[in-house]
Amino acid sequence: MRTPLFYILDGKIAKQCNSVLEWGQWMEENSIRVARDYIDEIEVSTVFLGLNHNWSDQGDPLLFETMSFWPNDSSKSERWRYFTWEEAEAGHREMVDEIKKMIVNANDRADKSIQKLFKQNS
Repeated sequence: MRTPLFYILDGKIAKQCNSVLEWGQWMEENSIRVARDYIDEIEVSTVFLGLNHNWSDQGDPLLFETMSFWPNDSSKSERWRYFTWEEAEAGHREMVDEIKKMIVNANDRADKSIQKLFKQNS
Protein backbone atom coordinates (compact mmCIF):
# COMPACT_ATOMS: atom_id res chain seq x y z
CA MET A 1 0.00 0.00 0.00
CA ARG A 2 1.32 3.43 -0.97
CA THR A 3 2.32 5.76 1.86
CA PRO A 4 0.10 8.89 2.07
CA LEU A 5 1.27 11.83 -0.03
CA PHE A 6 0.30 14.97 1.94
CA TYR A 7 1.58 15.93 5.40
CA ILE A 8 1.48 18.90 7.74
CA LEU A 9 3.42 19.59 10.93
CA ASP A 10 2.05 19.47 14.44
CA GLY A 11 4.94 21.22 16.16
CA LYS A 12 7.89 19.25 14.77
CA ILE A 13 5.88 16.05 14.14
CA ALA A 14 4.65 15.28 10.61
CA LYS A 15 1.01 14.23 10.49
CA GLN A 16 -0.88 12.74 7.57
CA CYS A 17 -3.18 15.31 6.02
CA ASN A 18 -6.86 14.63 5.40
CA SER A 19 -7.16 16.58 2.15
CA VAL A 20 -5.16 18.52 -0.39
CA LEU A 21 -7.11 21.64 0.65
CA GLU A 22 -6.07 21.23 4.29
CA TRP A 23 -2.48 20.67 3.17
CA GLY A 24 -2.47 23.70 0.87
CA GLN A 25 -3.90 25.98 3.54
CA TRP A 26 -1.39 24.74 6.12
CA MET A 27 1.53 25.24 3.70
CA GLU A 28 0.36 28.78 2.94
CA GLU A 29 -0.04 29.78 6.59
CA ASN A 30 3.01 28.15 8.23
CA SER A 31 6.76 28.31 8.00
CA ILE A 32 8.38 25.27 6.43
CA ARG A 33 11.96 26.32 7.33
CA VAL A 34 13.93 23.95 9.54
CA ALA A 35 17.32 25.68 9.18
CA ARG A 36 19.36 27.91 6.86
CA ASP A 37 23.07 28.65 6.95
CA TYR A 38 25.54 30.45 4.74
CA ILE A 39 29.15 29.37 4.49
CA ASP A 40 30.85 32.08 2.49
CA GLU A 41 28.51 32.33 -0.52
CA ILE A 42 27.20 28.76 -0.22
CA GLU A 43 23.65 28.42 1.09
CA VAL A 44 22.47 25.34 2.98
CA SER A 45 18.71 25.23 3.41
CA THR A 46 16.54 22.61 5.12
CA VAL A 47 12.76 22.67 4.75
CA PHE A 48 9.65 20.61 5.40
CA LEU A 49 8.36 19.51 2.00
CA GLY A 50 4.88 18.50 3.09
CA LEU A 51 4.82 15.94 0.29
CA ASN A 52 6.16 12.41 0.48
CA HIS A 53 9.17 12.27 -1.85
CA ASN A 54 9.70 8.53 -1.33
CA TRP A 55 8.35 7.30 -4.65
CA SER A 56 8.62 3.62 -3.73
CA ASP A 57 6.35 1.51 -1.55
CA GLN A 58 9.32 0.74 0.71
CA GLY A 59 10.47 2.67 3.77
CA ASP A 60 9.36 5.80 5.54
CA PRO A 61 8.04 8.88 3.78
CA LEU A 62 10.68 11.47 2.88
CA LEU A 63 9.22 14.76 4.10
CA PHE A 64 12.19 17.04 4.76
CA GLU A 65 14.99 18.16 2.46
CA THR A 66 18.40 19.76 2.84
CA MET A 67 19.95 21.37 -0.21
CA SER A 68 23.20 23.18 -0.81
CA PHE A 69 23.40 25.97 -3.37
CA TRP A 70 26.84 26.77 -4.75
CA PRO A 71 27.22 30.00 -6.71
CA ASN A 72 28.60 29.45 -10.22
CA ASP A 73 28.88 25.67 -9.77
CA SER A 74 25.59 23.81 -9.52
CA SER A 75 27.43 20.49 -10.02
CA LYS A 76 28.48 20.66 -6.34
CA SER A 77 24.91 21.16 -5.12
CA GLU A 78 23.52 18.31 -3.04
CA ARG A 79 20.09 17.19 -1.85
CA TRP A 80 19.43 14.96 1.14
CA ARG A 81 15.97 13.88 2.31
CA TYR A 82 14.65 12.66 5.67
CA PHE A 83 11.61 11.32 7.49
CA THR A 84 11.68 13.36 10.73
CA TRP A 85 12.46 16.90 11.87
CA GLU A 86 15.27 15.56 14.06
CA GLU A 87 16.86 13.74 11.11
CA ALA A 88 16.55 16.93 9.07
CA GLU A 89 18.28 19.02 11.75
CA ALA A 90 21.09 16.47 12.07
CA GLY A 91 21.45 16.21 8.28
CA HIS A 92 21.56 20.00 7.98
CA ARG A 93 24.38 20.22 10.53
CA GLU A 94 26.22 17.38 8.78
CA MET A 95 26.01 19.10 5.38
CA VAL A 96 27.20 22.42 6.87
CA ASP A 97 30.14 20.63 8.54
CA GLU A 98 31.06 18.83 5.30
CA ILE A 99 31.05 22.07 3.33
CA LYS A 100 33.19 23.79 5.96
CA LYS A 101 35.70 20.93 5.74
CA MET A 102 35.72 21.17 1.94
CA ILE A 103 36.48 24.89 2.15
CA VAL A 104 39.28 24.37 4.68
CA ASN A 105 40.80 21.62 2.50
CA ALA A 106 40.54 23.78 -0.63
CA ASN A 107 42.17 26.70 1.18
CA ASP A 108 44.96 24.42 2.47
CA ARG A 109 45.63 23.14 -1.06
CA ALA A 110 45.66 26.70 -2.39
CA ASP A 111 48.07 27.81 0.35
CA LYS A 112 50.41 24.90 -0.42
CA SER A 113 50.29 25.67 -4.13
CA ILE A 114 51.14 29.32 -3.49
CA GLN A 115 53.99 28.36 -1.13
CA LYS A 116 55.34 25.94 -3.72
CA LEU A 117 55.17 28.64 -6.40
CA PHE A 118 57.08 31.11 -4.22
CA LYS A 119 59.76 28.50 -3.44
CA GLN A 120 60.21 27.82 -7.16
CA ASN A 121 60.56 31.51 -7.91
CA SER A 122 62.99 32.26 -5.04
